[in-house]
Amino acid sequence: MVKVYCVSDIHTDFKANMAYIQTLPVESDSILIVCGDISDNIKVIEDTLNLLNIKYPTGVFFIPGNHELWCGRSDQCTSSMEKLEVIYEICKKTGTFINPTKINNDLAIFPMLGWYHPSFDEDWCKLNDELKVATYDGLYHKWGDFRHSKWDIPHIQVAERFLQANEKLIHDFKQQHQQSYPSKVISFSHFVPRRELLPPRSQLLKDFLPLVVGSVELDTQLRSIGSTVHQ
Repeated sequence: MVKVYCVSDIHTDFKANMAYIQTLPVESDSILIVCGDISDNIKVIEDTLNLLNIKYPTGVFFIPGNHELWCGRSDQCTSSMEKLEVIYEICKKTGTFINPTKINNDLAIFPMLGWYHPSFDEDWCKLNDELKVATYDGLYHKWGDFRHSKWDIPHIQVAERFLQANEKLIHDFKQQHQQSYPSKVISFSHFVPRRELLPPRSQLLKDFLPLVVGSVELDTQLRSIGSTVHQ
């Protein structure tokens, strides 16, 4: 029986985190899921994935988080979409899984792209258009993604772009496995699909966090693939 481990936000650009991973034993019969935020540094991403594939030779699955898509601090990428393609090439080079994959007749693992949308914050719908613009523009000085990620579309439209990319993956996966669909599907994303997974605003370190952590449409998508566990 294959074991599946899951982790997120390992941030191996911190030396102590990389050193800890180096101490992990080899799990020859195990799969590791990494739900994003290894680093924005391309070399660190590649070194980390190479190391993890040694530790978990059955398979390592990865989906980029927001930090991976920061541009210009350690690379020459002119856009976050270009950075995403570079990361995908690293995944291919290191043998890291980035696409939905059927492990055996019973189990599939489904990485889900994503980005946050302000509608994840339940108070967003209470704002008028002027306040929405002011609130979202104000995040530039509060949240690094608005300064370090670079898009050819407005930031608020990025979530929809990745949701559309997921729709193609979902369609293709269902078509490919319609005769023998796995009984268990582990889906995973960096961004949160359900509001109740976030603590109440009063308990958050930053009260604007609901604006930058999730997308409720991800929940619809993971249910459409029959996800039995979402990480």
